[in-house]
Amino acid sequence: VKRHHVNIRKALQDALSQNIIPYNAADRTKLPSAVKYHANTYNEQQIADLIKASKGTPLESTVILCIYYGLRRGEVCGLRWSDVDLDNRILHISNTRTTAKDEIFQNTTKTKSSNRELPINDVMFKYLTELKAKQNANKAFLGERYNTSDFVCCWDDGEPVKVTHISHMFTKLLADNNLPHIRLHDLRHSCATNLLKKGVDIKIIQEYLGHSTIVTPANFYLHPDMEQTKDAIERLSQAFAI
Repeated sequence: VKRHHVNIRKALQDALSQNIIPYNAADRTKLPSAVKYHANTYNEQQIADLIKASKGTPLESTVILCIYYGLRRGEVCGLRWSDVDLDNRILHISNTRTTAKDEIFQNTTKTKSSNRELPINDVMFKYLTELKAKQNANKAFLGERYNTSDFVCCWDDGEPVKVTHISHMFTKLLADNNLPHIRLHDLRHSCATNLLKKGVDIKIIQEYLGHSTIVTPANFYLHPDMEQTKDAIERLSQAFAI
């Protein structure tokens, strides 16, 4: 409702500035209270199980990139091999793919801060190198039937994975492997939470996820687990005797 309101208000504001209407009616509406979404996150064992379940499926590259880099759905679908600098080991996040009805749109990332560079460590270098080699082998085998789209996440024939289809495939993958239901976007929450658990500074997490301020990851993406909460009270207990 609030997203629709923003669009309607903007349209009416343009009309107001052109003296087409006397006032912006959207400013006089009362919006419903926002209900904060509580994301479900995966712990280390669940992530390991998910990686194992995704191996050899069309979702493998999507799952691994979302787990390691906390990418948004549009970012992982928009990632191209031209964005992957294996020589300098840098991943450039600068494009997205989104869907409106039956149309697919390719765009730049949604904000300046979303446009970021992420390091490719040894684990991801090995994975991306092998993935590229596999796709090159498929291209050589299929010849002209191969879709040279350049997208990293694609089917064996090079056809990019559809943005909307990817969420349905993810849900089915979890169900088929008896894994707890989460959204694909919750892998982004899981990435942030596990970075926090490993002691990564929240400012680094903010830049890693591509947020403009530290407020967003702090309020929406970091979900301390019970062990971290227990550690907090233990530290207080050591400091203050009763």
